[in-house]
Amino acid sequence: MSLVYRGKTKDVYAQSDGNLEFHFKDDATGYMVDEKPVFNSGYDKVVGQIPGKGRFRASSPSISLSCLKKKASHRLREDGL
Repeated sequence: MSLVYRGKTKDVYAQSDGNLEFHFKDDATGYMVDEKPVFNSGYDKVVGQIPGKGRFRASSPSISLSCLKKKASHRLREDGL
């Protein structure tokens, strides 16, 4: 696999067969108030983690796939469950 994209909340890898593999993280964006995180997806700074967020995102593929052009078939595999 080769890294295609590394972001704040997910990494995307290209597999040798041409498929993409998404690795979702528990990292969450937002801002700080009195040294406490306020989670808000509209911000670009990672301010903490929400346990299980990555797993939830992985189970909701329509969110990520809506951004992709429908050029090829996409197969999703959820590992570790």
